[in-house]
Formats: sequence, C-alpha cells, structure tokens
Amino acid sequence: MEFLYILYKKIIYIYIMTYKCKRCDYSSKLFSDVKRHLLKKKICSKNLNAYDYTDEELIKLSLIPYQNNIHNFNIKNIKAISKNNITKIELIELICSIDKKKIKECMYCNEKFDKIQDLKTHVILYCILINDKENINIDNSTDIKNTIIVNNINNTNNINNTNNTNNINNININNININLKIDTLIPFDKNWDITHLSKAEKQSLFISMYKYTKTLEHILKNETNLNVLIDNTSNKGFVYNNNSIEEMSVDEIVDKSFNKIYTNLNNFYDDIQNNNDYDISIDLLNHHKCSIQEKFNCFYENENTRQIVKSCISETLNKVKEKTKENFNYLDINNIDTIIGY
Repeated sequence: MEFLYILYKKIIYIYIMTYKCKRCDYSSKLFSDVKRHLLKKKICSKNLNAYDYTDEELIKLSLIPYQNNIHNFNIKNIKAISKNNITKIELIELICSIDKKKIKECMYCNEKFDKIQDLKTHVILYCILINDKENINIDNSTDIKNTIIVNNINNTNNINNTNNTNNINNININNININLKIDTLIPFDKNWDITHLSKAEKQSLFISMYKYTKTLEHILKNETNLNVLIDNTSNKGFVYNNNSIEEMSVDEIVDKSFNKIYTNLNNFYDDIQNNNDYDISIDLLNHHKCSIQEKFNCFYENENTRQIVKSCISETLNKVKEKTKENFNYLDINNIDTIIGY
C-alpha cells in the first residue's frame, strides 16, 4: 500500500506540473519536449511579455516547471538571479543529469535539498559557484544526510595569524598517536583565517539556506582554523589558546563559535555590497541579512533551537576531529599534559 501511495503522489505531481517556454508560451508536461524545443536551431519568436527579460532569464524560467499554473518561486526576484557563464546546452544537460542520478545535493556548493526539483531550481537560478566549473562533482553527490529543520528555521547549519612553529612528539589523544606537521594554528579566541574563501564562496554561503553550518564547514577547510576538540559524552572540550590547551565546556565552545560565524556572515554582507560582482539585488541581500539576524536571535531566545545548533556545530567539528588531533600533536605548548588521555 505504501508503494502505491508513493506512486500515486508521483503521478499527481507529474500531472499538475507543466513546463512552459517563457519566450513563446509553448507548453508540455514533459521536460524532454521543452528540452527539444529550447535546443532547436531556429529560435522561437518572442511573445510580448518576453521582452521584459534577457535571453538568459528566459531560458532559466523555461526550465522551471509550473505547478497548478504557478511558478514555485517569486518571479519578482527574477532580477536577483545569479549570472553565470554556463551555456544553454550545458545547463540543460546538467538538469538532465540531476534527474538521471536522482541527486539532492548541489555539485557546486554542496547545499542539500529535500526534493530534486528544489535542487534544480537552485542550480538554475541561485547557485553562484556554478561559474567555477572545475569544482563540479556530480558523481559524488549522492551521499546525502538529512538536514535538521526546527521551528521553520533551517539549521544545518578577520584574519589573524599566529605563528606557532611546532615540534611535540607522541601526544596521545584518545590513545591515538599522530605524526603530521602544521606551521600555523589560529587561537580559538581569535577570528578564523578566511583568506582561503573566494568571493564566490562568500556570496554562496551568504545566500545559503543553511548559512551558519555551511559557513563553519567551509571555514574549517583551512587547517589553521582546526583548534577545537570536543567530547559530547562529557559535554567538555579542549581549545588551543595563548600557546596552551584550555579545557572549555561544549556550551561555551558553541556560543563562541556561533558568534564568530555571525560576525563573518555580516562581514560577507559588507564585502558583497562593496564589490557585487554577481549583481545580487540589494533586496535579496537585505533579505538574507535579516535571516542571519533572525537565526542569531532565535539561538539566544529559543532553547530548542539552541540545542539543535549545538548539535549541528558539534557534528561539524567532529567531522574534522582527526585533523584537529594532528594539529594538536605538533604544538610547542606549555601544558600539553592537560590533554593526555582525552
């Protein structure tokens, strides 16, 4: 019965979904028909309304289906569509590939979605990193974890170099001996080093559905920012600060990390305003800035949200736990004995 119900839902979804060429109003319930129409050598004639849009916008709008004769996004935001260098053929083939592989994670920016169609809309309209074609990894985008959504708030969630040249041997953390060298490690109480983030990455993170967690994930790709080890079972952790290892509660680690993410997201906003290479509309920027503030306020006002954020940040930090241990292994610090046996 469950199978029949799922099949029924799919049939109903297909029935109410219609593709329409925004240029000439040709319509079909099959994407393959619209694909052939858009790729014809002889381009169709424009209707009167089509002159309100550029050729790029017409193609993109034609690739997004109508549901019950309504587009599933706010057409008033069409001028906020990210501009990209991908060709019409490349974009259509990309959409076909997403359908074929049934993926729900963006192969450019790694944002995850509940529905395949939501991913396709994201790729067509909003993904800024689509310009960076060498980063695409569609074959490895099928491993997707469920994203936590709480109270209608999606939570999946500057530069300060300190030179610490390093040589400590056989540090034992969780009984694991590691031998890898790192030249620089940022103290936890300092802002992260985000020099590795490109303008496109900052803009993509700023307009992401999961701004806080995604920003933290990208920041931690820089190994100099791996300065925290946490143990969720004991609700405590260790951070690198002032040439020493300090014990700190997980709650305090989460609080400080969340505030640093908030600061960086607001800095992204200022950077984008000052150098808006992708012509993101001011209205859209302000919308996302308000979202950043709303999530920040909710973190401090709603205990349920606070616990979800704590879980998201802890999980993100644990993903890089082994690399962090490697960093700690080669620190020239005074009280390294405090972490023996952790």
